[in-house]
Amino acid sequence: MAVLQSLDGYIWIGTFEGFVRFDGIKFTRIDSGQVKVMGDSTITTLYKGPDRTLSIGHATGGRHGAEGRCFHRLPAPGRLERELN
Repeated sequence: MAVLQSLDGYIWIGTFEGFVRFDGIKFTRIDSGQVKVMGDSTITTLYKGPDRTLSIGHATGGRHGAEGRCFHRLPAPGRLERELN
């Protein structure tokens, strides 16, 4: 399980079945059935990315970023550096 508070004040909790966002009043469950780009619902890490957005790590090694309600795939670690060289 992973827990992180994002800059906009939400508490994010990563679980084996997706993640949960707590806004101070209610919990909202988010999984790969709702966010098709995720593919894998097993969340192993939550961290603030270099651009200070929420980054999500999955058990399969996949990574995604979240900005508001938009989710996008992130390159595998080291891949971006190889592509830039």
